[in-house]
Amino acid sequence: MKNYFYLILSLLFIPLLGIKAMEVTNVPAGGLQSALGNDYMNITDLTVSGTLNAEDVKILRLMAGGNESGGATTFGALTTLDLSGASFSGGGTYVTAETLTPTLVGGNTTISTLMFYNCPRLVTVTLPSTVTTVQQGAFQNCSNLTTINPQPSAITTVGVKAFQNCTSLNSINLSTITSFGEFSFDNCGALGAVTLNASVT
Repeated sequence: MKNYFYLILSLLFIPLLGIKAMEVTNVPAGGLQSALGNDYMNITDLTVSGTLNAEDVKILRLMAGGNESGGATTFGALTTLDLSGASFSGGGTYVTAETLTPTLVGGNTTISTLMFYNCPRLVTVTLPSTVTTVQQGAFQNCSNLTTINPQPSAITTVGVKAFQNCTSLNSINLSTITSFGEFSFDNCGALGAVTLNASVT
């Protein structure tokens, strides 16, 4: 009887703990928050396909513990993000940090400057397999980020400080990357041994 009591209690409290996975498909630009519903800040595991614009990126940042001024917050629960079916609608800004106010790059080959800067909730991120460029500071200060998928990826260029201070990062394939910006993997002590492309610059 006691075990059943604890089971019922756990089921009642799961929603309060933010343990929630969601998949949204065919999202129109600017439509992510509407597709997710009012409880979006409690989503822990999100798969998105469709077109995302700068306003949608703001929502993803909030969900992952980041805000528009580049600071980290105590809000949001998003740890696992799958963007493998997503593309981006160019234009618009989503964060101001590091003296930069970047504009979202359109298409599905680029993770824009500071896109997930200071988003400490993120643990695993799956990018579109078409991504070739991760721009400046895209994942900078994502201290709990452990894994970037797919592996191997098509990434050839990593910008300045792209993964700086990703202190938990231990799974990313670097073998396709031929151009590294300064400090791109600075203070990523969990990486250990890596294999580099013979053409790296």
